[in-house]
Amino acid sequence: MTRAALEVRVAMPADAAAVAALAAELGYPTEIDVMRGRLARTAASPMREVALAERREGGDVLPVGWIELEERENVTGGHVAEITGLVVAATARRSGVGRALIAYAESWARARGLTKIRVRSNARRVEAADFYPAAGFDLEKMQRVFVKGI
Repeated sequence: MTRAALEVRVAMPADAAAVAALAAELGYPTEIDVMRGRLARTAASPMREVALAERREGGDVLPVGWIELEERENVTGGHVAEITGLVVAATARRSGVGRALIAYAESWARARGLTKIRVRSNARRVEAADFYPAAGFDLEKMQRVFVKGI
């Protein structure tokens, strides 16, 4: 049995339905039109990118994951790439999609002269607690996130 080809490419507003469906798997249901607007704003930013992983099986192209990246600089953390979202379809987990998305992030960061990638993960995401260290990430700190509506 041959493994289906995997491609990671920049997501565009036309990919809104696929990105929204995967975001819903992560627990963030989003209307397609809202996602289309978000992807358009991301595509217009030189500091951000969303990449979509697609698996080609026969004549079909199946979206199987995405990663959102942001170039950030702050006075305490310096200049880094940050993964602000990553999801792999439940049907594609443990098949190399996550590692391919991380490799994409590393290439994206290097192209910008960045030497560090940061990711924050919800403590409830048990799989992520195993995935990121296996992908070469070190646990730097644990934190709480507070939100206030205004």
